[in-house]
Amino acid sequence: DGDEGFEWAGEGAQNPIGRALAPGDVLRIGVRYRNDALEPDQMAAATLQIITAVETIEVPVTARGGAGAGCQALLRPERIEFGTIRIGTSATETLELVNLGRGDCEIRDIGVEQDRGNPANVFRVAEGPESDVLGPLSTIAVVVEYAPEMADPAGDRYTLNFDFKDVEADMNGRVSMTVGGVG
Repeated sequence: DGDEGFEWAGEGAQNPIGRALAPGDVLRIGVRYRNDALEPDQMAAATLQIITAVETIEVPVTARGGAGAGCQALLRPERIEFGTIRIGTSATETLELVNLGRGDCEIRDIGVEQDRGNPANVFRVAEGPESDVLGPLSTIAVVVEYAPEMADPAGDRYTLNFDFKDVEADMNGRVSMTVGGVG
């Protein structure tokens, strides 16, 4: 009961549900937290309930976000919707490149690829980062522009990709988001 991301399991291959314990027996229950979005110093909480024939035992569990090793890149928000933009004009939105890790992310490329829509209706990175490195526990703003030139009632969809190198792991990575609008 509580925040998503917590999982529990009996130690070994034993399923603790329905198991009878004799006096002095020990049942070990492992609790894990899968951190998909918890930032450093944010907390998640849940309650593990152990229901017996006699009573219900409630065990509070918490997880605190911390910086992971290396480059831990993500984009915020997860998607950008420009809505309807008048033909021949443009609009901009700001997104964030975020590094939740303890190591540098070397910025390789920030670009957009068309998924659907009219090729004349362009999304582009209007203002990129001033640095080639996204440092540990840092955020950089990026401005994306949508400039439709042709009417397309079905809308335009592009994928924005942030290509980077995790310097510590010596590995390339990519995080992506959808950008959309109607011209």
